[in-house]
Amino acid sequence: MTQWGIAMYDDDPWASLYPNSYGGSTGNGAGYDNPAIDGLLDRLGAIPTQDEARPILSEIQTVFTDDVPMLITGAYTYSTFWSDKVHGVVPTSRSVLLLDQAFLAGS
Repeated sequence: MTQWGIAMYDDDPWASLYPNSYGGSTGNGAGYDNPAIDGLLDRLGAIPTQDEARPILSEIQTVFTDDVPMLITGAYTYSTFWSDKVHGVVPTSRSVLLLDQAFLAGS
């Protein structure tokens, strides 16, 4: 049995699922290995929109329900705050903020 945290990001579920669930991934701490999941993750990583991801994620859920490779015990939300004087900050997935265009303005 292994215990670790996996953060699932709504805007990019592949970025969380692949390292934690792909059979050959070095980040796969549980050692979960299912060729069906590997194929679904390959498909998920190649799609351009979230709408196209939904049916693949549904298939992944079906396999996970059968295999139970992990147990989700809780949830949390990332939050990032900054002053109204800060402009040009671009939020991305995983709470990474792009600050290369950030500037201060206002009183």
